Formats: sequence, structure tokens, C-alpha cells
Amino acid sequence: MYSYVCYGLTLQSEVPLLAVPADGQALADVCVRIKSRSLAPPAAASSGIRIQQDRAVLPTVEGDLLLVNGGTEIICYSDRPEGCVLNYVTGTLLAVLLYQRGYLVLHASAVEVNGNAVMILGDVGAGKSSTAAALYQRGHRILADDNVAVFLSDLGASVLPAFPSVKVYPDVAAVLRLKPSSIHLQESSKQKDVFELYDNFSHAVASLLCSYVMSVSQSGQMECVISDPLNERDAVIEYLVQAMPNRLATKTTPDVFRACAKLATQIPMARILRGYPANVFPLVAEYIEADVERRYSACDVAAFTS
Repeated sequence: MYSYVCYGLTLQSEVPLLAVPADGQALADVCVRIKSRSLAPPAAASSGIRIQQDRAVLPTVEGDLLLVNGGTEIICYSDRPEGCVLNYVTGTLLAVLLYQRGYLVLHASAVEVNGNAVMILGDVGAGKSSTAAALYQRGHRILADDNVAVFLSDLGASVLPAFPSVKVYPDVAAVLRLKPSSIHLQESSKQKDVFELYDNFSHAVASLLCSYVMSVSQSGQMECVISDPLNERDAVIEYLVQAMPNRLATKTTPDVFRACAKLATQIPMARILRGYPANVFPLVAEYIEADVERRYSACDVAAFTS
């Protein structure tokens, strides 16, 4: 078994992950197990997607069965290559597990800028990971890619560091001069590569300062436009769209709705409209830096969370 630390949890896994190794004496919070597809319980495999606090069942179109039990155990019934299983675990399954443990889990990337977390949300292909990688290249710490776990309290919101890596398309990687990892996820529809970004990575939790929701301009120009902050109603809608388990086409639960509403009252959100070319991301990163400096540099994070 491999042992790692991510999202503040110690994981024991039967497959290697792109994560920081844990102390060999640390007790596991989560176990990741891989079993043959032939051993999958038939009743669970035929039940469709079900996500509950104590048990989640996720059959895949490829015929695999994925289970997440009580925020402590992940079981993959799969005979597919290791890279496919790795993609399951580090993506959807850990997101479901963190949801079961009470976190607000958002389809987003997060980077530490000037000592606080900045979160970038958006649909698939919006450029979240590429923007995070561009900010990393400008000296900022990667916190999470693709799934951001937010801890909410009356004092504010904070982001739990995940993996020291991002997944980006080869043309973006070439622009940012990233070196591919030796571990590859198998995402046939996305064709992304994994890039390890260990510089400055730590497990220190970061206070969340602001959020951006990103979309792509159809003009094809080198451009980046950042809006004024959204009103709370629009921000709640954006958070709900990207929240687990909503994005797996299951019903919004009252606790997720309350968490999104609370986050919208505590953390300002703006829109980013970015151009299509791969070489736009250094410009987007520069604009985010400038926006954070202009709007928030003289402010205490607590001002947004009171």
C-alpha cells in the first residue's frame, strides 16, 4: 500500500498517486482499494448513480463500479489500466468522499496569491487548470486542481491543499514550459497531461480571498476581461452549478444550498472572459494578480467574512 497526504487526510492506496508521501507511521483516514470488475456486487452495479452521506454508488459507462463509503473508503471495481483508475480516484471519487466528510466541494482550481487562496471556477474547458498553472509559473503556490474542498465557518472560508500537480493540454504546457510527469492519467476525451508542481507546495490551509468564474470568448482574440463583483444571488447560482454532488446530475441537497449561499455572502466573485488562444493564459494570470492587488491588497480577509 502507498501512503499519502492530501486535503488534510492520510490516504492508503493500492495505486500510486501524484501526492506527497505520508509518514509511514500515520494512521489512514481513507483507504483506496482496487478489485476486479467480476467481484462487483450486482445490485449496486445496476442501481444507477446514488450519492449519499454514508454511501455513494457510481457505475461508469465503461462497465466499472465505483463506491465511496462514509468518507473513509474508496473501492474501484475495475480491470482497466492503472491510469484510468488513478483518474477516478483523484477526480470524482475524492470529490465525493470530501462531500461525505462535510466539505463544500467545487469544480474549480485554487492558487495562493499574496498569502490567500484565489479560486477559479468554470465549466469543462474554461481554462481553470491552465490559469492555475500560469499563476504557478509566476511564483504562486498551487492549492488544488479540478476539485477544491472549501471549509466554511462563521469566521470565513478556507481551502485545503490537494495535490502538487495540474492537468493541462499539451499546447498550453508548451506555452508555460511545463515538464510532464512520469505518471499519466488516461482521459481519452480530454487528452491532458499531468504536470507535477512541487515547488512551494505545502499542506498549510489558505484563507479564501475571492473567486472568479471563467468562460471563453468566441472572438479568438488575445483578451482578458474581469467584471465587477457579482451580486450574491448570481454568485450562489455559479457555486451551485459547480458543486458536488450537483454536477453529477443529482439533486441539490439543503446542506449544499446553504453552504453555497454562505460562501456567496462571505467571498466576492467576479467573472473572467478570456480569449481562446493557448498563449492567453500568462495574460490571464497577470490580470488576476493585478485585480487581486487592486481590489484586496489593502483589505483584511476578515472584512469579507464578517
